[in-house]
Amino acid sequence: MNVGAICTRRVAVVERTSTVMAAARRMREEHVGDLVVVGHHDGKLLPVGIITDRDIVVGCVARSAEFLEKLLVEDLLVRPLVTATADEDSLLVARRMREREVRRIPVVDANGELTGILSVDDLIGSLHAELAEIATLLGHQHTHEERMRP
Repeated sequence: MNVGAICTRRVAVVERTSTVMAAARRMREEHVGDLVVVGHHDGKLLPVGIITDRDIVVGCVARSAEFLEKLLVEDLLVRPLVTATADEDSLLVARRMREREVRRIPVVDANGELTGILSVDDLIGSLHAELAEIATLLGHQHTHEERMRP
């Protein structure tokens, strides 16, 4: 299955120059645990990173909460961003996610513009649906066999 069929199209974003506190508030408002950090170029929304609730807690609060109001989102971006395109095979992207040790990956179009986000939850949901189809097939196979060979 391709990434475009299973990714989440509604993506919560934050500007790289926003404060970490603003990002945390945005996560709370959107009821999400991550935000795609974006920049703008020629009117396009381009992903430049991802910030998670864990990044904020482990990377900021646990170290020193006193600077939280001044700390910017871009200060927490430490990994190179890994992206996928909607037409890529989801299992290949899952392998890339495993190799890069990320649980979420922005989905971009041919121009690099943000179009969605793929998470481990999306992959699990897709696999669950496929396994349910296979289980149904197995159940029907027995019934079919009984009808064909009474």
